[in-house]
Amino acid sequence: MTIWIPNLGKRGGPRYLAIAEALSDDIARGTLAAETRLPTHRDLAYRLGVTVGTVSRAYAEAERRGLVRGEVGRGTFVRVDPEPAAPIRFGAQAEESGATVDLSLNCPHEADDSAFRATLADLTAEPDIRALLAFRPGAGAPAHREAASRLVARLGWAPDPARMAVTNGAQHALSAVLAAICRPGDTVVCETLTYPGIRAAAELIGLRVKPIDMDEEGMIPSALEEALAAVPAKAICAQPTLHNPTTATMSPARRDGISEIVARHGGVTLIEDDVYGHHLDRPQLPIAARVPERTVFITSASKCLMPGLRTGYLAAPEALHGRIVDAIRTTSWMASPLEAEIAARWIDDGRLDQMVAARRRELARRAALLRNALAGASLRLPQGSFHAWVDLPEGWTVDSARGAARDINILLPPTEAFVIGRAVPPRSVRLSISHSDAAQFDEAVPRLAALFGRPRPASLAVI
Repeated sequence: MTIWIPNLGKRGGPRYLAIAEALSDDIARGTLAAETRLPTHRDLAYRLGVTVGTVSRAYAEAERRGLVRGEVGRGTFVRVDPEPAAPIRFGAQAEESGATVDLSLNCPHEADDSAFRATLADLTAEPDIRALLAFRPGAGAPAHREAASRLVARLGWAPDPARMAVTNGAQHALSAVLAAICRPGDTVVCETLTYPGIRAAAELIGLRVKPIDMDEEGMIPSALEEALAAVPAKAICAQPTLHNPTTATMSPARRDGISEIVARHGGVTLIEDDVYGHHLDRPQLPIAARVPERTVFITSASKCLMPGLRTGYLAAPEALHGRIVDAIRTTSWMASPLEAEIAARWIDDGRLDQMVAARRRELARRAALLRNALAGASLRLPQGSFHAWVDLPEGWTVDSARGAARDINILLPPTEAFVIGRAVPPRSVRLSISHSDAAQFDEAVPRLAALFGRPRPASLAVI
């Protein structure tokens, strides 16, 4: 084992990222040769004066970048051919070869662009198309906000269009809402496992993020009540429908329980993130319908249509709407009117419903294929979900599973990216069934099943 002590120097940001960056630099300089065995998590934590969890996150980040590989019972080793560091912390991976099947991205695959081409042709014939290219900072055109309200109404609640705002996707909406209602140092609470974009948006503006325990329905009301009693949180971020990554969906009774707690705590705002709800055969009534004066509801046309069509929507309480619109204006001036117009037309002419229905059918087909291939595995994959949450077989770790999958040209996301706080990441992985095209997905599933069919990786035998 090499006694490697990274020079963190003046590196800013989270300590685990500073360690990962130092590791990357030392590999690039040749200070750490291929196949070098790195210090154990505990030893490096002691030498640096950080927690073992910080080192674990640093090594996991280095593995995500392709710099190292972990072997159960042996340690962490510098890879023979380290890959370039990915420039982002969540979302899209670096570009991969055509042979690689990406099961890490949770966005829709849309191979048919005929509707997009037809709509663009229609728009070019419009006499007032310049109105869609004009500078119009604010909440969005009235027609676009009205279409947004009609989209949300498919879930059983039609918010006032005057309370709606158009954003450049749901992530932009989330960032704008947090910036509007919080200040640096404030606390935000969310599920102990959650979409990485929540943590990234919170960290960007200097917020503390505290985890709330979950069960099979998501956030536990009693745990939320206890956390709010202990910490004066400004916001609750929750995903009640097809939670990312666990797929949990709250029952009506659970939604009632959460809404009652929100109503009792006057200083906190619920941010309800519902980007997947339109893919349920039987939509769930949003929590926002129960406590609209205390909830900001976020949804996305991008998840219904095409990922590159960056149109998101939010419905905000009247008391917060102006501040949130100011945050939208500050972060991007406005959502793209051209893209919002395309989304509005598709909401109203039925094409959105057709696309969602087709995607439901394809998701159901892929889900059946995956369930059959992984028969016997602990797998959560409800109707309409873009992803499965799979407990790994005995003998596997998340790191070893991701490394072995990469060796057969399959990308899996790092589970630690979903963890809030210092909790140990579960021995589970999120498998996206939505992003790859049908042929790629169908070809990858048997390979993945064969891989996980082994009791443990052959190279990890205990000596």
